[in-house]
Amino acid sequence: PIPSCALAVSDERPVSTQSTWARVIEMVFERYILGSPSNVVVANLRLCFSAVIFSAFINNTLVVGVLMTVVDRWAEKIKLDRQIFLINVSFAAILGGVCTIIGTSSNLITQSLLVSYNPDLQFDIFGPAKICTLA
Repeated sequence: PIPSCALAVSDERPVSTQSTWARVIEMVFERYILGSPSNVVVANLRLCFSAVIFSAFINNTLVVGVLMTVVDRWAEKIKLDRQIFLINVSFAAILGGVCTIIGTSSNLITQSLLVSYNPDLQFDIFGPAKICTLA
């Protein structure tokens, strides 16, 4: 008999969901967001602001992983070095990820620990952002 953990890993649904999101993110960034910026600052602003928004509602690790390939192609297209953008995308995704419960796995763990301590203390989806603004 196959152990249940092997069946869970062999299930293709989570992988296909992640790859679907990856394709959606790539398409949106390449077709609608990045374009041909006038200078490096505008390019970074377009990329990072969008990365913050996406990573607030989609896992930030997925957003960074997808944007690494998008940035490689885009930087070549606009004739700029990709290193200008990669670290900024990473920090932007972290910033977006900590704004919501679903943006990063550490927020999910924190929510779980908080609820196990006191079930009445639950964050809403933007709870982490509210805490950060109060601090």
